[in-house]
Amino acid sequence: KEDTMESAMIGLGVIAIAWILQLVYSWKGKKDIQTKFLIVYAIGTALLIIDCYLNDLRWTGIFNTVVLMLSLILLIRIGSKNDGKNRKTSRRR
Repeated sequence: KEDTMESAMIGLGVIAIAWILQLVYSWKGKKDIQTKFLIVYAIGTALLIIDCYLNDLRWTGIFNTVVLMLSLILLIRIGSKNDGKNRKTSRRR
């Protein structure tokens, strides 16, 4: 069991890095949720899902899958919002 917990520890570490990235952006005055935060957070959550699968933790895995899906939906929404902004600024030039 100890070997299979490595993916959980790595996943939690990746999620912690994501939060540190978001914190650094907020210190720079960027209050919006950052795309990089969501990407790194999703990677960490995917590692937690792998750990749940390896350790037969069905309900925790389902919960983590829902969290992953929500973060990906938000990532897509933010990405499409930013694409619209980029198109508007490129037309003005």
